[in-house]
Amino acid sequence: MDKFLYFSTGDGADATTEAAVYPLSRMVGVDPISATTTEMKFLSADPKLGGTTAVYYDVITFTHTSAANLKVIKDIFKAIGKETFKDSTPLVVICDKDNSEFASPDISDCTIELGQAS
Repeated sequence: MDKFLYFSTGDGADATTEAAVYPLSRMVGVDPISATTTEMKFLSADPKLGGTTAVYYDVITFTHTSAANLKVIKDIFKAIGKETFKDSTPLVVICDKDNSEFASPDISDCTIELGQAS
């Protein structure tokens, strides 16, 4: 069974780009962007983007403690690797700003961008 990763931006999780859930199998990478930001990319599932030669990604950008990129990445993968699920649901909360729940104590925020071209 695939695990699913949950993200919310703290804006109520009731509109596009305010919350998202992605299957782990669609993740393509995690990259440090600056001392205080790290990106996680997923293959976009938006059907409007099909039929072109470009590859589209949905990008989650984390804001975190300065110079904590590697620790944040390790904490995220540690959370993903846990085998216990609340209510038998394979949902892993990575960044839930609405409820102040984060996979790493260094994460303070995240943004969600849909359909970014490669």
